[in-house]
Amino acid sequence: MKKLLILISLLLLLPLLVACFMLPMEETVLPPTASFAHETTSFNTIEVVRGDISVESTAIVNYRSARYFHHFFGVEDVPILGIFVNIGDMVAEGDVLAVLDVPEIMEEFEELTRNRARLQLELNQLIDRQTVLSRHALAEDRTISNTEFNRRRDSLRSEIANMDALIALLYDINEEMYLRAAVSGIVSQVASFEDGMVSNPVQNIAAISDPDVSAFIVQGIWARYMLPGDRYLMTLDGVDYEMVVIDHEAAGFVIVSALSTVFLDFANERPTSTFSNQGHIHIIAGQAHDVLLLPHTAIRQTPERTFTYVLEEGRFRVLRDLELGLEHNGIFEIISGLEEGDLVIPWG
Repeated sequence: MKKLLILISLLLLLPLLVACFMLPMEETVLPPTASFAHETTSFNTIEVVRGDISVESTAIVNYRSARYFHHFFGVEDVPILGIFVNIGDMVAEGDVLAVLDVPEIMEEFEELTRNRARLQLELNQLIDRQTVLSRHALAEDRTISNTEFNRRRDSLRSEIANMDALIALLYDINEEMYLRAAVSGIVSQVASFEDGMVSNPVQNIAAISDPDVSAFIVQGIWARYMLPGDRYLMTLDGVDYEMVVIDHEAAGFVIVSALSTVFLDFANERPTSTFSNQGHIHIIAGQAHDVLLLPHTAIRQTPERTFTYVLEEGRFRVLRDLELGLEHNGIFEIISGLEEGDLVIPWG
């Protein structure tokens, strides 16, 4: 009974509840939009200025000759006593360049010389005795036999002749121990001497260059910009010399390297004594005056473009594409993209 009463009550309330939901509803009002003032961002900037730029570098130059002579020992595996010349030395034909260490040759040479002197003394004494005997026999009006004297004299002379042949042969052998300059010129290459070094018939001990057909060479990227007649300042052993690029073919040089190669000769003053075979020349590859300049810290580069950011109206960053020119020590010439006085935002 109680459950029935509750059900009847609900049925009576249902129309009232439906009527309530059918009444019009008010629209939801959104909160007002909040507005924020932009904060001013401060940037470090670099001003684009005008100036001069010069691309400079130092290139190595090496001494070469169009005509040179290599010197080798003719024997193998003989200890080398010493090499007595340095690069840049002026030598005359016949000067000793290096010596082999063969003390037994000198010992035998000295022994042969002593024996030869002993035989010569014996021969001289024999002749002196025979002369005295002949004088006495003549004074006493008698004759003597010279048979034994002649036999001994001829024997001694034969021994001395054989000794001279041995000494000459030993002298020739000993001379092979000395490496002498085949020509006069400048030592342009020398082997480095080390303890225990031995001779080798294919090892070049020293090269002598003909000073009348010689020059300094420059190879590589710098040589591409050097033309016959161009002049450069070369520092050699701390002294500066004016050099001129020469026509290598007219001078008798043959270029065998795949690298770009030019030849330099002394334009005026030449060294008067020994000099090293390597110097340095000062090269100016490019110069520009009164151009726009910008440090690399303000330049951004990608495979597709080169650009920077310029600060405009004190608060806007504007991208500018750049065309670069010369560069030296991190400073670039700006060919286009900027104006003098522009404020550029660097990296970082």
